[in-house]
Amino acid sequence: MKRAMSQMGVQRAGCVAHLCQLCVHEGLLAQRSVTDTLAIARKIVGHFKHSPLAYSRLEDIQTELNMDIKRLQQDVQTRWNSNLYMLQSLMEQKRPLSVSSTERTLPAVLTANQWDLMKKVADVLTPFEELTREVSREDATAADVIPAITAEPLFYIATLLDPRYKDCFFIKSANLTLAKEHLIQELVNKEEKARAVVSEAAASPDTKAPRLEACSTLDSAFEEILQERQSVSRSVSCTSAEVQVCTSLSEQTIPKRDDPLGYWKERALQFPSMAALAAQYLSAPCSSVQSERLFSSVSNILDENRNRLKSENVEMLVFIKKNIKFIL
Repeated sequence: MKRAMSQMGVQRAGCVAHLCQLCVHEGLLAQRSVTDTLAIARKIVGHFKHSPLAYSRLEDIQTELNMDIKRLQQDVQTRWNSNLYMLQSLMEQKRPLSVSSTERTLPAVLTANQWDLMKKVADVLTPFEELTREVSREDATAADVIPAITAEPLFYIATLLDPRYKDCFFIKSANLTLAKEHLIQELVNKEEKARAVVSEAAASPDTKAPRLEACSTLDSAFEEILQERQSVSRSVSCTSAEVQVCTSLSEQTIPKRDDPLGYWKERALQFPSMAALAAQYLSAPCSSVQSERLFSSVSNILDENRNRLKSENVEMLVFIKKNIKFIL
């Protein structure tokens, strides 16, 4: 992913899912009161997981209280969202657990303050869990990282180019003006590079006319004409970029589940520079979740029953598995 970003010439963005995990672990789950509450909750869930008799009695209590029969969820140390699921399952079964504690002695008991703390922790973790699921989608892009639009040009340029958001998340007008200026400058640079490539291709050595000696006044006159044409070209390019940006932002946003790259593919003739820039900025994923899922899918192809596949065959099968939906 780093190599792909560098080859596209776009500033690399870190994995948002990993950043959320660091925030949750170092900001919330590292607190002593939270870790103690999670340890007690883990003991209670583990007690019912390892005792079929206790679980059977808990299900009977749920039936007596006219509640749906649900099992408690055990957390996993390496996944913070499993802590949220464990807390939510315990809070749903608070009444059956209270009845069960009066009949049998549990390995640990939660106090009233700890029950209240569990609810607060779950309320804090819920938005992080929603954000993690959102950025883990296959079509998630850098523009989906909305909180950072005022910090990095990469994010607010991608946000302006994304037809699902555009300028609706810029609260301060100064930030919006700055973002538009960066976007216009990026468009001007892209147009100048495209013209330079065309000029180099047209001015090949075989087609060049022989150079003639001329006087200094004639050379200076040609230089003035050339500089004037270049300045006019830059002003036209800047005007074209400004028109594209203003016209694009004035259009209505598209639904969030629509494909932003498909939107720009349909408008490539109307906004050629913006469409090319959007393909560059919106193609980068905002997390490494898909890459990790790709590595995990190898274990479904190469296992104990199929352990003599050649490496090139495994590579082709993995490629087909991930791309067959585009082929179909």
